Amino acid sequence: MHANRGSNNNTAGLLVRYIDPEELAVLLRQEAARADTILFDVRSKDFESGRIRNAVNVPARKFHDEVALDGVIDQHLQDAQRVVVYCQFSHDQGPGEECAQLLAHRLKLHGKLGEPSVLLLRGGWRTFAGLYSQQGELVSNVAGTTWSSNWGMFAWRQRKAAAKAQAAKEVWDDVMTFACIMAIMLAWAGIAAWALNSGRYDEK
Repeated sequence: MHANRGSNNNTAGLLVRYIDPEELAVLLRQEAARADTILFDVRSKDFESGRIRNAVNVPARKFHDEVALDGVIDQHLQDAQRVVVYCQFSHDQGPGEECAQLLAHRLKLHGKLGEPSVLLLRGGWRTFAGLYSQQGELVSNVAGTTWSSNWGMFAWRQRKAAAKAQAAKEVWDDVMTFACIMAIMLAWAGIAAWALNSGRYDEK
């Protein structure tokens, strides 16, 4: 079950938006914001080998069971202002996004849309741990991971740089398209003016 997707990179769907790892880290370092934030880790097998500190393990299968999902909402989301959902990568159409969408739709059905807001962690656990694996106030039990935190940070920065380059290319393409259209219009205007002047000359 997937809602229609939004039109920008900040939106994972009509009811869910992305939150970047850096933004989440800022929230988790603020006592008041941390108290108002619930983290749902929807992985089934990898939770014990590393997770965001204070995350609650809610396996993805529970989001497909309306009774179980209502129980999760009643137990964890009564006083929360925001809930952050993540899986290993949290990519489009992955289990993290699907669970976030199911949760948001269930909240909407109960008349609680936006209470709390539902967020999907961009890049999932893999990216967050790659950036913050050495910061114990943000993560728990990452000693067993087999990949390098430096590589995770490098990969994340590479993806952000690629996204910026793509955005710049799109702007440049728009500028060139506009310039071509203007050139064609000016050329046609010149031809029309020449034809008009030629007609007047012939009449004389």
